[in-house]
Amino acid sequence: MRLKLSLIAQSNSVTINYNYQLSAAVYNLLRFGSPEFSSFLHDIGFNCNGKKYKLFSFALRFERIKISNQEIELLSPNAYLHITSPLIDDFIKNVVIGTFENQKIEIHGNYKTSKFNIHQVEALPEIEFTGENKFSLLSPLILSTKKEYNGSLKQYFLRFTDTNDINRILTQNLKNKY
Repeated sequence: MRLKLSLIAQSNSVTINYNYQLSAAVYNLLRFGSPEFSSFLHDIGFNCNGKKYKLFSFALRFERIKISNQEIELLSPNAYLHITSPLIDDFIKNVVIGTFENQKIEIHGNYKTSKFNIHQVEALPEIEFTGENKFSLLSPLILSTKKEYNGSLKQYFLRFTDTNDINRILTQNLKNKY
């Protein structure tokens, strides 16, 4: 199921590296609906082939922006948070409860907090998949893997030049989630 949260910014900028902080804000919304499920998903998740999956994705879209000095300057206060998960009862319902309980999202950066009021929540229609489909990302994709560094496995965030690894890891990730 897919949700679209219409947001009104109370700040005029957001840190350019907001994804991790935004995931924390989504967990916070979930916590208002179900602290137990929020903790389970954050700490344990769903295991497949030794990997931990959260089974939700999100994308933040801004109406009008300008990028400057490691910040996203908001030229319009309107933003939209898209959240998707197959976990309707556990995840989606509790996020919706969290939006009504909390009614705001805060993205904490290094030096400031960007605040958004939740103006509206709507369920988006389900997509009917047929044959081969083409997808466009709503926000940048963050993809990582484990690589050996100084004798131990470390998290490695893939770069656009890691084409072979990106295709292989993304394909395997999607198969594991399906």
